[in-house]
Amino acid sequence: MRLFSGGLSVEESKDLKEFSEWILKVGDGKLAEPNDGAAEIEIPSEFLITDSNDPIEAISRAVYGDHNSLQENKEAKFFQERAILCPTNEDVNVINDYMLDKLHGEEKIYLSTDSIDPTDKKSVNDEGL
Repeated sequence: MRLFSGGLSVEESKDLKEFSEWILKVGDGKLAEPNDGAAEIEIPSEFLITDSNDPIEAISRAVYGDHNSLQENKEAKFFQERAILCPTNEDVNVINDYMLDKLHGEEKIYLSTDSIDPTDKKSVNDEGL
C-alpha cells in the first residue's frame, strides 16, 4: 500500500508518515507482539470517529465529500485517488452497500477469473501476457 498526497505541510507529511508506518505494522501483524496470531491492538484516538452518530456516513464524507460530490464527480480519477480501508470483508460489504446506495444509476457487476479459457488458443500461446 502506498499513501500519497502532494502539497502537504511539514506537519501533515509527518502525520501521514506516522500513519503509514502504523497501518503497515497492523497489516504485518507487528503490533501487540509477541502474539499467537490473534491480538488486540489499541487504535490511536486520532484515527477514531467519535463525533458522529453514523460513523460510516462520517468516513464517507471525509473521503468522498458530501453526497452531491459523488453524483457530480464522473471522473474515474476522483474514485481512484480515494479509498476506505476496512479490517474485514464484512465491513467492506457494509461500506460498499452504503456507498452504492448513494450513487444514482444502475449497479453493474464485473466478474473476473484467475484462469485462461482453454478454447482461446491465441491467448494461451501469447508470450506477451
